[in-house]
Amino acid sequence: MPKLPKRTLSPKGEKILGGIENQLTDIAAKYGQFKFLYLSGEDNLKTMRRVAMMYFEYAGESMFRDILLSIARLCDPAYMGSNENLTFERLAIELPEPHKTRFLKRLGKLKKRIKHIKLWRNKHLAHNNLEHSLKDKKLPKIGYNRVTSYVEDATKLLNIVVHGYKREVYTGYNMVMVPRGASDLISHLEQSV
Repeated sequence: MPKLPKRTLSPKGEKILGGIENQLTDIAAKYGQFKFLYLSGEDNLKTMRRVAMMYFEYAGESMFRDILLSIARLCDPAYMGSNENLTFERLAIELPEPHKTRFLKRLGKLKKRIKHIKLWRNKHLAHNNLEHSLKDKKLPKIGYNRVTSYVEDATKLLNIVVHGYKREVYTGYNMVMVPRGASDLISHLEQSV
């Protein structure tokens, strides 16, 4: 079977793809660090509580909020007024058919799945909606496992462009290894106590 030629995006499309790749890699790396510190078992939590309980509680909450906001931003519209956004929708504009249709179909599914994140962002994280801030109206819970699947879905979405359209090697944005990260922090904290 002959090898299919590699396809290219416009220069602007390449920049948009690169920017989204960087953001998705960053989201995945942060979430990996968060999972190691806060979700990998009681031992890490005990160590952090012994050293600086309030600090690690606030740090974890901040990390998780940043991850949610970052996922929500990537799924925003291509334009807000006259301003372009670095989003999956903006990348879709650069794609030719039939890749655009496939990409937008997968993006539509992701957007439906993250509707709770968008609600959190719009009502609590980026704004102080009165009803939600005063707890008169509750926001839906966002489980950590859901966030894992959102990062995986975003990875699959971006690989429609990288692997499916450009015919480059599948990229595991969600497989990022961070040297000198959370595991080193826990080791140092354990040694200090």
